[in-house]
Amino acid sequence: MDDTEEGTSREEYIKALLADVVSLVCIKDDRILGRASGFVLQEPGTDKAYLVSVHHLYRTHKTGWHLECHVVNQSTGGLVIPAQSEAALLSIPISRRETPLVPLPTPILMPDAGKDDVPELDIAVFPLELKSTLATMTPELLEAGLRPDVPHFEPSCVVDLDKSEPYAFAAWNQDEHHTAIKAALRQPCYETDLEVVSIRKTLVVFRLNHDHPGHEFYYGASGAPIRDTAGRLAAMLIDGCPEQHTVRGVILSVVLPYLISG
Repeated sequence: MDDTEEGTSREEYIKALLADVVSLVCIKDDRILGRASGFVLQEPGTDKAYLVSVHHLYRTHKTGWHLECHVVNQSTGGLVIPAQSEAALLSIPISRRETPLVPLPTPILMPDAGKDDVPELDIAVFPLELKSTLATMTPELLEAGLRPDVPHFEPSCVVDLDKSEPYAFAAWNQDEHHTAIKAALRQPCYETDLEVVSIRKTLVVFRLNHDHPGHEFYYGASGAPIRDTAGRLAAMLIDGCPEQHTVRGVILSVVLPYLISG
């Protein structure tokens, strides 16, 4: 594989990571007060789904959290909004731009779940009835031939950690909301080639392949799924250590029964 092919392969890998992460935003009085990332687990054959993110987002702001949806054109299946680049945004008429925000219910917070066998974790789980919730929230979009969508995984996508394998995550954590043009312009952050350096009960530590850029760089990425080279779910990003050039995650195979037990 030459440098061009390797670069293209890497770009496609990052693009695939970004396609499946979801964005959470805390909005009050039209002001964005906080944001985080997450992923959705949906049991096959049912409308029952679980949005999984971090507990610490809820400690700071206890109300006002919403899920930012994708909207796709029913006839083509192409992504309409949120636009992921300025060029993509400009190709969409303003009259057809929308960023549906689904109000989130009170989450199940793992440390406060009231079960003696639940480990103390930085996890918040938002139970959702996905299709019915989206249809109720956005009837005007359905009438216009658009359907809201949220990327999701089946629980079978969760796999055990393999210490010999590199891991990666990506998130749309840096954005600007522009009400006048009905758009959220986004910039991603991502890390690839994460090396497993330690595993302790429910937590895994990954070493970055470069110096840690500081917490501000990753703000809003907490909750992003950490995935293997096949795209399967291994962990969820919770925090990092700039001094040691590492990031930490919750091991999903260990906590999966708690995530989908609601």
